[in-house]
Amino acid sequence: WLYDADGGPQRKTLWQLPPEAPELRRRLKMHAHSYVSVAPSGRPWEEVVSAMGTLHFPSAPSDANEARTRPRSLDLYCGRAGISAMLKATREEWITKFLDINPKAVEPSFAPDCDKKEPRCENNLSRNDFVHIDFLDFAVGVQLGKIEVGILQYIHDGMDCGTFSYMATSEHMRHESNHFMGTSEQAFDTNLRFAYLVGFYLDQMRLNQRLLITAENPDATKRLHPLTALMEQDTEMGGLGLKL
Repeated sequence: WLYDADGGPQRKTLWQLPPEAPELRRRLKMHAHSYVSVAPSGRPWEEVVSAMGTLHFPSAPSDANEARTRPRSLDLYCGRAGISAMLKATREEWITKFLDINPKAVEPSFAPDCDKKEPRCENNLSRNDFVHIDFLDFAVGVQLGKIEVGILQYIHDGMDCGTFSYMATSEHMRHESNHFMGTSEQAFDTNLRFAYLVGFYLDQMRLNQRLLITAENPDATKRLHPLTALMEQDTEMGGLGLKL
């Protein structure tokens, strides 16, 4: 589907496009089962699941009843975690969790005060709410049932858009002729992550039809990607009904 048998990216059109939601779910389930023994990053699943502990809302059983009545958000590819910081500052009742593989990018968010060089920032996030994990490990773990997230009210994603930018077209070759899938290894890695992201959205939308989703940088060739079409497709037709 997204990779050759030897794990290398294919250099051709990969899907019957555009993908439908049931077919996307089927493909993701098949792909995820290739990682039953070890996570995509090569980390043992025990280590990954341990890192995800803070996503069990809450981790303490004594707080379970309270947590069921509080809205929950998940900030994916959070970087500076600005969305989570904003929610913490303005919506105290929200349980906010933020996920990223790069702890250095998140570190400034834990400071009690803003750096004067960042006039538009919110800080004072809790380290207990940071999940240090790669998104692909998270998404595959959810598909395999190794990671249990529960029902979310809000998801924000800041997925890297580097391979989608117009300036990167000559490197990643996202063109109409290949359905904007690109030809580079980085483009195919992004396609895989994008597929798991949309699959996660679809599963969460099944649990909560009023789920709020926001995404950074939906423009450039990302807007023309077939998975974006599925995101914008009406919910009655199996899509997410998003306005990007």
